[in-house]
Amino acid sequence: AALFAKDGDIVEAEYYLPHLAQAPMEPPVSTAWYKDGACEVWAPTQAPQVTRERIAERLKLPFDKVTVNVTLLGGGFGRKSKPDFVLEA
Repeated sequence: AALFAKDGDIVEAEYYLPHLAQAPMEPPVSTAWYKDGACEVWAPTQAPQVTRERIAERLKLPFDKVTVNVTLLGGGFGRKSKPDFVLEA
């Protein structure tokens, strides 16, 4: 309080920003092709390594039989780091 009184000028401001949704520019989508004991997917994923691991686990495939092709993300904001939408495909 003593420092504020010594300086003399106090500037106060109040700011308000409404809640903004962090929505991806496109929905979480994926295409999967399973044939001859191998799986290849195309998806806008931010975590292709984790996605590949989860697919191998889900389909009980060797890791080297899974290929993940990363498409454009369009602004994932972290949502596309979870491979749930790829596993649905």
